[in-house]
Amino acid sequence: MLNLTNLKEGHQKLINYMKEGDYPYSSSYIQSVEAEIKRILNTDVKFDSYEDYYLYRVSKSKTNSTKRYRFPFKSHITVIMNFDIHNEYPCGQICKHQLFEDSQQSLLCENFKEVIDVYQTLINRYEKNEKTCQDEIRVAEHFFTKMQELEIFDISSIGEKHVISYFMNENKEMIRGYSCRWRLKRVLETAAAEVAECSRIAFLLPALKKNRKNIQYLSDDELNKIKKIILDMNVNISFRTRAIGTLLVYTGLRSVDIANLKLEDIDWENDTIKIIQSKTSNPLELPMEAMIGNALYSYIINERPKSEQPFVFLKNKRDYSAMGKSAVSVAVGKIMDAANIRMNHNDRRGTHIFRHRLASSMLERSIPAPVISAILGHSSSHSLDTYVHTDFVHLKECALNVEMFPIYMDKEDDCS
Repeated sequence: MLNLTNLKEGHQKLINYMKEGDYPYSSSYIQSVEAEIKRILNTDVKFDSYEDYYLYRVSKSKTNSTKRYRFPFKSHITVIMNFDIHNEYPCGQICKHQLFEDSQQSLLCENFKEVIDVYQTLINRYEKNEKTCQDEIRVAEHFFTKMQELEIFDISSIGEKHVISYFMNENKEMIRGYSCRWRLKRVLETAAAEVAECSRIAFLLPALKKNRKNIQYLSDDELNKIKKIILDMNVNISFRTRAIGTLLVYTGLRSVDIANLKLEDIDWENDTIKIIQSKTSNPLELPMEAMIGNALYSYIINERPKSEQPFVFLKNKRDYSAMGKSAVSVAVGKIMDAANIRMNHNDRRGTHIFRHRLASSMLERSIPAPVISAILGHSSSHSLDTYVHTDFVHLKECALNVEMFPIYMDKEDDCS
């Protein structure tokens, strides 16, 4: 049975941290977490785990149970579980431990386990990071689990109707999308080198359209306003915020790499920054222009807490530990507030727009793709494809002249 003593005695610490920590959780989110804690402590039903409690909450919800993994309270329960079981406070990022994170492989029959084992053996882990590989394995395990629920325990028995049922419900509605299909296909095609039937199953996967949202890219005017803010010392923003903004604008570093930047990564003598990228585990060396070095130096000398921590950017409260990548997003928000841009509720304010802007601007200047990929630290040249959509300079060159397509007018229009 789940022991709730720690939660009962210490839950107020969690609530206080969410109110006072570096990441500003909304009052409504904090209230939702607090309400969920009260439900957990006051329910008469006994549970063996937080997963059991979550499924209990799902069963009591009036929402369609086919969408049970999309319930908003899943996030609240995950935060509570991380605090209670793992003694980890939330920091605005995805929680380290998730509900139902344990591998399903132990529940699979030997025939399906073989596919997963072959994939793990053959996959080139230098091509993708560990998390990406685990995401692909998790999708494959879930697929095979669903096949077993259909009483299929041999890969040769899986037919087209079984595969389609994984992606579509009884009402012919799609319940899984392109990313799920892509991950499953990756596992099947890799394992097909030793398990031939995997190739057949991969062929049966439905063709799904890859949907990509239009990106609210950073305009020239917005970028100039941001540069003005981070360079104007009279603007009331911290040295830390200014240094983070400078790195985003002039290097396009990912937020996680900025958060993980260490003092030893900065080579002051050679004016370079050398890091190991968190996403790809590949090394990246970037030139450190004067404005970048000045912003980092000003923060380290004037504002950074005196600490033995190896990281450049530290929290301003509590133990002065390394800040999370969510703090980088908070800094972006402060810069945009000061610049009076992107003030509408649905305006995109994430950190990736700076990376996107840097890539697009280099494409517009006809800088070779391999050079851009090297600057951005891409492990694959195909990663640049996303940014081509906003290369308006070269897209216009691809436009067709409308004179090639005669326009016929109606007689009534002609008379008018």
